[in-house]
Amino acid sequence: MNNFLTEEYYMTRRHGDAQTRRVLTHKTLFDRKLAYLRSSLLFPSWEGLGVGSASGHLLPPVPLLGGVRGGFCLLTLIPLLLPQGVGAQIIPDNTLPTNSAVQTTDTITTITDGTTVGNNLFHSFSQFNLSYGQTAHFNNLTTISNIITRVTGGQTSKIDGILSANGTANLLLINPSGITFRSHAQLDIGGSFLASTADSMIFEDGSLFSASNPNTPPLLAINVPVGLQYSGNPGAIRVENTGHRLTYTGNPIFSPLNKNTTPLGLRVESAQTIALIGGEVSIDGGILTTENGQIEIGSVAQGQVDLNPVAKGWTLSYPEVDQFDNINFSTAALLEASGNGGSGIQLAGKQITMTDGSFALTNNQGNLPSGKIAVIASESVMLSGITSNLIFSGLRAQTVAGGKGAEIFVAAPSLTLQGGARIQSISLGNGEGGDINLKVPQSVQVIGASPLRSTSLSGITANVLSSGNGGSINVSTTRLRVFGGAAVASVTDSTGDAGNVTINAEDLIEVIDFNRISPGNRTRSALAAATRSSGMGGQMTINTRRLIVRDGGRVTTSTLANGLGGNLKINASESIEVSGVGEGTSFKSTIASAAEANLPFQRIRRLPPIPRGDAGTMTINTPSLRVFDQGRVGVDNQGFGNAGELNINASQILLDTEGIISASTESGQGGNITLNVPNLLLLRRGSQITAEAGGIGDGGNITINSAAIALLEDSLINANAVQGAGGNIQITLQGIFMSPDSAITASSQLGVDGMVQINNSLLDPSSGLNQLPQDVTEQTDKIVAGCTADTNSQFMITGRGGLPEDPTGTIRGQTIWQDLQDFSIETVVSNSDSTSDSMVSAEPILPEQVVEATGWIVNEQGYVELVAHVPRENFSVGMGCNVSNKQ
Repeated sequence: MNNFLTEEYYMTRRHGDAQTRRVLTHKTLFDRKLAYLRSSLLFPSWEGLGVGSASGHLLPPVPLLGGVRGGFCLLTLIPLLLPQGVGAQIIPDNTLPTNSAVQTTDTITTITDGTTVGNNLFHSFSQFNLSYGQTAHFNNLTTISNIITRVTGGQTSKIDGILSANGTANLLLINPSGITFRSHAQLDIGGSFLASTADSMIFEDGSLFSASNPNTPPLLAINVPVGLQYSGNPGAIRVENTGHRLTYTGNPIFSPLNKNTTPLGLRVESAQTIALIGGEVSIDGGILTTENGQIEIGSVAQGQVDLNPVAKGWTLSYPEVDQFDNINFSTAALLEASGNGGSGIQLAGKQITMTDGSFALTNNQGNLPSGKIAVIASESVMLSGITSNLIFSGLRAQTVAGGKGAEIFVAAPSLTLQGGARIQSISLGNGEGGDINLKVPQSVQVIGASPLRSTSLSGITANVLSSGNGGSINVSTTRLRVFGGAAVASVTDSTGDAGNVTINAEDLIEVIDFNRISPGNRTRSALAAATRSSGMGGQMTINTRRLIVRDGGRVTTSTLANGLGGNLKINASESIEVSGVGEGTSFKSTIASAAEANLPFQRIRRLPPIPRGDAGTMTINTPSLRVFDQGRVGVDNQGFGNAGELNINASQILLDTEGIISASTESGQGGNITLNVPNLLLLRRGSQITAEAGGIGDGGNITINSAAIALLEDSLINANAVQGAGGNIQITLQGIFMSPDSAITASSQLGVDGMVQINNSLLDPSSGLNQLPQDVTEQTDKIVAGCTADTNSQFMITGRGGLPEDPTGTIRGQTIWQDLQDFSIETVVSNSDSTSDSMVSAEPILPEQVVEATGWIVNEQGYVELVAHVPRENFSVGMGCNVSNKQ
C-alpha cells in the first residue's frame, strides 16, 4: 500500500492535566500528494513512460497527453485525490454572554471562549458538523468539569471526525434536530460523553439551558445538570459503522469472545459514561465501548430524563417520561462495558429491537462484581438473528475471573427471542455467573433456531464452564411459550453448580416441539436446570395456572453425567398436560428430574454415555394431571445411580395410551412414588405407574391414596426388581376396577418379592359386631315349651345344616336346607279350638348387605361413588305348630 495513503490514528498521552498529541493531519497527506503529483504527473520520469519513478511510487502508470493541454487534464485529477470535506462546519450562534470562538487550522477546528460559570463551560452553535478526518477540539481549561454545548440552527449535526477536549472534562452535546455519528466518528476526551436531542438541559436550581429557544437570555447555572427536557417530536440519534467483528475462540456455546478486529467506534476512558438520549435511536453497525464504565441509551418522545451524577459520569432514570420512542440495533451493533467490575449498560425505550447479531456485552475480567445490563421497554423487546460468525443477537454477561457477572434485567410487556437470539449469563472462571431477571407482564416467547445455522438455537440460558456457580434465572410473566427447540435453561458443564430457575407464569406455560430446521440437530424445546458434568443441577420451581408439555418438549432438572440432578417443583392451579412424541423422532414429551443416558449431546461433548449421578426429587401439585400418548413424568435413572423421589398431589390423574409415571432405574435403587389423589386415578391403554429396578437394585415403593383406581386395557402398577428385592405397593382406596389384562405387581425375578397391600377405607372390620357379655348366665330357666305333646306338635330345624336322614348319616347335597327364615316378619296365631291357623304376612325387610360393586358414577358433589343393583325377592314362610305356607 502507498505509505502516504495509509490512514493513521492519533495517539494521546496524559500526565495529570497535561497532554500531548501526535496527529497525522490531512495537510500532511495533502503535502505528500502534491509533491507526488508534481514529480510524477506534471514532470514524469520517462522510465517506463508512466506515472512514478524508479524509486517506487505505486500508483499505476498514466500516459501523458501531449503538450500543455495534457498537463491541464492531469491537473483535474488533483481534486479527486484531495481529502473530502476539508472544513468543519462549526458556526457559533452568538447567543451567549461570552460567545464561542472557532478557528480552523488544516484539519483541526479549535473551539475557545464560551461562557464559564463555576466548573461549567457553555458553548452555543447554529451548526455543528464534522467531516471525515476533521477534529473538533474544545480548548478548555483543565479546571472545567462539564463542557455543555447546544446546537440551535434546526439542522441535524453530522459527525464523522474526532471530538476532543482537555483534561477530564465531560462533554455534553444537545441538538433537538438530531445527531448522526458516522463510521469514522471518535471521542478523545478524558471524561464522560452525552449526546441528546432534548430541547433543554435542566440544572439543580431549576434553570434551563435551551437549544430550542436560544434567544431567551440563559440563566447559566453554576451547579451540575440534573435532567433533560423533551417537549415533543425530538430528533433522532443515529450511530453508523461496519459492525463488530467478534468471533468465538472455539465452540460457540462454550467459548469466550475474541474482539481483536472490532472497529474502535465511540469509546470513552475507563470508568466513564457514554450516553445517547434521543427521540428514535438507531445503532446501525455502531460500536459503543467503555471499560469499567456505563453505557446509557434512551429513546424519549416526551417528558423529562433524570441525570444522576456518579463518581465519573451519570446514570439515567425515567420516572417523569410521558412517552418513549424506539431503539433499533442492527448490522452487528455492539455495546460493551467490560473490565474489572463496572456499572454496566442500560437501555430504555418503547420498542427495543436487536437484529443481525447485535448485542450488549459485559465481560468481568477482575474480582469486583459487575453492574447490570438493564433493558426497559414500555411496549416490547425483540431479539432476533445471528451473524455469519455465529454471534447471536441479544444480551450477554460473562465473567472470566473471580468477580460475579453482571445481572441481566429485562422489564417490558412482551419479550420475544427468535432466530438464534439469546439472553445469556456465563461463568468462564471461578466467579459466579450473573442472574437473569425478566419481568414481562404479558408474554415471553423463545422460538426456534437461526435459518443461517440450524444449530444456533434461541434461548435464555445461564451456563457454567468452570468452577464458578451459575447465575439464577427468574421469569415473571402471564404466558411463557418455548417452541421449536428453544430453551430456558440453567446448565453446568463443569465443576460449578448450575443456577436455579424460577418461572411464575400467571396463565400458561407451553413447552412444545423440537428443532425442525436441522435434521442432524433435533434439539427439544426445554425448561431445564441440569448438569452435564460433576457440578450439581439447579433447582426449578414453576408456578402457573396451566402447564402444557407437548410433541417432544421437556421440563427437566436432570443429570447427564456425575453431578446430582436438581429438584423440580411444579404448582399448576388448574392442570398439567404431558402428551405426544415429536413427529418423526423418538422424543417423548417429558417432565423429569432424572438421570438420562445415550443422548446426542453426550456424544457431542464426549461425555460417558451412561451417567452416574442420582436423580433428584419432583413434587407436583395440581387439580388435574394428564399424561398420554407416551408422555412421561418421572424421576428415572438410566445410569448407575439411584432414582429420585416423586410426590404428586392431584385431584385426578389420567394416564392414557402408554402414559407413564416412573421412578425406575437401570441398576440402582428404584425411586419412591407417592400419589395423593382424592378423586380418580385412571390408567388406560398400556399406561404404567412404575418403580421398577434393573440390575441389583431394589424396586422402589409406591404409595397411592385415592377414592377410586381403574386399571384398564393392559395397564400396570409395578415395583418389580430383577436381582434385588421387589418394592412395596400400598394402596388405600374406596374402590378399584381392574381389567383382566392389567396388574399390580411387586415381584422380583431373582430376589425376594415385594408386598402389595390394598386397604379399603370404606370397610371397618369392627362395624356391625355386637359386644358379647362378660358373664355366663344359666340357660335352663330360659327354656319354655313351645307345643304340648297332645296338640299336633312339630319338630323344626333352623340353620344352614339341615337334618340327616338318619342320626348316623351325612347330609346329602339334595337335602340341604336354605336358611331363608326371619322370625321377625311373621306371626302365626294358633288356637287349639280352631280347625285353621291364621297367618299375618308382611313384606320382608332384608338386612343391609355388603355386595360387590358393578359400576361407578360421579355424584353431585363431584366424587366418584361405587354402585350396585341389588335384587329383591318377595317371599313369606309360614311356621308354627300347625304349618301353613302361603306364597
